[in-house]
Amino acid sequence: MEATKNIKKTIEQLEQCLSEQRLAEALRLLPILADKLQQGAMASKADEIKLVYEQMLLFVLKGTADAQREQIFRQLMQKAYALFDDLCEVYCMQNTTFFDCRSNRQTHSLSVCLERLQAAQDRVSLNGLLNEAFADVNTHTPTANLAKQQTDLYYSVFFTSHFYENEAQQLSAFITDESNDVACRSVAVTALMMSALRYFQQEKMLLLFSLAGNRTDSIRQRALVAVVLLLLRYNNRLSCYEKVQNALQNFAADTEAVRELEQVLCHLIRTGETELINQKIKEDLLPDMMRVTPTLNDKWRDAKEKDTDEETAMDEALELFDEIGLTEKLEQLNEMQREGSDVNMSAFSELKSFPFFDEAFNWFLPFSSKNEAVKSLFEGNNEFMSLLMSIDTMCDSDKYSFCFILQQLPASQIDFMKQGFKAQIEDVNDRMQTDARLTFLLQTNNYVQCLYRFYKLFPQKMSYNPFVHLGELSGVNALWQLLGDKGQLSVADFYFSRKMYAEALTVYERANVSESADTTLLRKLAYAHQRVGEWRKALELYTKIDLLMPEQKWILRQMALCHKNCGEGEQALSCYRRLLQLAPDDNKIQMSFATCLYEQKKYAEALEVYFKINYFNPDNENVLRAIAWCAFLCGKTEQSETYFSKIPTANLVAIDYLRWAFVAFSQNNLDKASTLFRQAYLCDKQSFWSNFESVAALLKESLSTKEMLWNLTEYVNLLIYK
Repeated sequence: MEATKNIKKTIEQLEQCLSEQRLAEALRLLPILADKLQQGAMASKADEIKLVYEQMLLFVLKGTADAQREQIFRQLMQKAYALFDDLCEVYCMQNTTFFDCRSNRQTHSLSVCLERLQAAQDRVSLNGLLNEAFADVNTHTPTANLAKQQTDLYYSVFFTSHFYENEAQQLSAFITDESNDVACRSVAVTALMMSALRYFQQEKMLLLFSLAGNRTDSIRQRALVAVVLLLLRYNNRLSCYEKVQNALQNFAADTEAVRELEQVLCHLIRTGETELINQKIKEDLLPDMMRVTPTLNDKWRDAKEKDTDEETAMDEALELFDEIGLTEKLEQLNEMQREGSDVNMSAFSELKSFPFFDEAFNWFLPFSSKNEAVKSLFEGNNEFMSLLMSIDTMCDSDKYSFCFILQQLPASQIDFMKQGFKAQIEDVNDRMQTDARLTFLLQTNNYVQCLYRFYKLFPQKMSYNPFVHLGELSGVNALWQLLGDKGQLSVADFYFSRKMYAEALTVYERANVSESADTTLLRKLAYAHQRVGEWRKALELYTKIDLLMPEQKWILRQMALCHKNCGEGEQALSCYRRLLQLAPDDNKIQMSFATCLYEQKKYAEALEVYFKINYFNPDNENVLRAIAWCAFLCGKTEQSETYFSKIPTANLVAIDYLRWAFVAFSQNNLDKASTLFRQAYLCDKQSFWSNFESVAALLKESLSTKEMLWNLTEYVNLLIYK
């Protein structure tokens, strides 16, 4: 265990050195890692690279001109990275469970797998023709062999570290040949991406970049996802590979591909919300559903017995949902689903234990009603099943899970589910008819969800999980260069809309928004700074906006808040005074102004404003509290007592009792003060003394001597433990 930790630490150090192009230090660590992994030959390779690097540095130190120096350094970096990859491969084979299946399979070369797959496809096609020609002959279609060859191809591609000779061209020809099965071609793209994420090779990246322009939607979608994840994975090393740089430049010239890449990026970013949605469903929605289920079952049973029509029964169920607030929660969930959020993960994560999902290949398989595992459900022109499986808000992996569940349910429960899915089916179909791009976007999002499920739920874990690193996307230089200023702003706005302010801030700054005269963008940038606690930077931007568009209430509010957090109370008051000139009767602004006056210890002025607010809102308990305490700080103890007594006893909190206790103490009413101190302690034992000290600090001047404060503290200490 300790040895494994040491190896992991060395790998992390090496990765850091290589990413910062500290080649000398990397070449010192590479032999150390090789020795730990018992790879003597690789240690020797590191020594060879080190020797060449020493010679190059000597030439530099001697002042020898060398036009090839930059190219040589790039080649040495590539060799160091390649050696690092080989060592990581050895480590993963020893410590990652997914590699166990390599030994369980007799994997063939990529060329052999492609040849066998082609032969299997030809056999299936031939048998199909024979069945058409001889309808009365029961000719067996060898689909089982085809499925095996497709699965073998997936593993062959995944476990390929290096393409040799013309293997990359062969794979490219297979994927781009539209006569081949589109499902198998699509899974091959996923296998290629996972292979590239596992083990870097230029040829893999170049092939995936080229596939991002393929006209088959499922191929292009998967390749675009691969582009984002590979740029994330290899952000720090891409500058070492000239061919990759050229491919990125060519990609950037394809405006349609860049636009789709932007959409893919947003889908990937959205996966960061999945766990929060799961938590919300489990902790908020499911308890309500469990609570209402018995009543709902009774109503449904009564409807069946009384032969009530289904619409009436459904209306009664909806009324029940309304009563407990469940309808609103479900509508929020539906809205999130329409936006593309993954609301199904919580339900379907428990349905990945079917044997079908023991095979990694099946997690990425596009859904087909002809698949041997589910085709029995679609026999007999089952219109509902066909319609249900056309919903693109359910990813392919979940559709298979859903079918496996349906195979185990009685017909009566399936009828009930029809009603539940009816509205969803109609909604999606209507939207797809009005928006030609929606199908592509939904399918891309669903593929991302399939990937997320695999990396999250597949028992045999990968050595690299891209979804763990999505928070680093804002730092991927090559990605943002591809998107350009317009794309960067679009994605930054998406981050902003998801309240991911730190990431939005990074991308806004990349696009030099601070230099813009666009007040909308400046406002977003300022607010992002504000939300991450960078108050001074936010204030500078708000001030700039105020000069461009003065007298904006929202801007003045934020400026006041920033001034307060920067310790500039007088400037904050100035902003509130400007606000009150714009909206003199705005209670919220008046309350903020009074609070700011209080914080500046201008108690008399604060009290005057609080009285004004109270005149129009006599039942506002927060205002009553403020008046009671401010009056006391101004020496008006009787007035303070009066306003504390106006607060309903049931609504008094610990700080109210504590402050009131000091008021009673100042009036020499020790009995009442004792009762109030004890009540304050009972309301909040944990915070009592910190609150006591903060209140006492304000009253040091009003208490006659330090000795009096000490005596009071000692007295309260004895009192509360009676």
